[in-house]
Amino acid sequence: MTSQTSISISRPWYVYLIALWSFFGVGSFILSVARLLAGGNQSILKFAPIVALIFSIVILVNVIQMKRKFLIIFGVLCILIALWNSFGLISAIHSLGLSNPIIFLLLFYIIPSIAMAAVTLRPKFLNRADQFCKQKTQDSIRKSAIGSL
Repeated sequence: MTSQTSISISRPWYVYLIALWSFFGVGSFILSVARLLAGGNQSILKFAPIVALIFSIVILVNVIQMKRKFLIIFGVLCILIALWNSFGLISAIHSLGLSNPIIFLLLFYIIPSIAMAAVTLRPKFLNRADQFCKQKTQDSIRKSAIGSL
């Protein structure tokens, strides 16, 4: 029996923070866009929360599994969320002034979105995600080979 030395690639702890934001941040963004696009159409507004929930869960699961394609999709969505809320922030400052609490709510969406996009679109993180997925695939192949013996 040969001894094989392999370096274990672990999932970073902050992936769970990213996943949490993928659920709440992306979900609320999709609901906002759906409300805007619906234009008062009640049949669209009725199904928008269900679609947002399903989309958010799909993104959440795949972010936790560190799948590169979904990490890139999530990063791009975070950039869109930051831009969307930045325009809202500029509009709120222009019309309401700096003392309105809505400004702090918009900053609550903008700052984490920029941070999540910066982390998930970083090449080092994407390479680590590729290595993690590759290792998980190899581990499952190894377990299935041992199980079939």
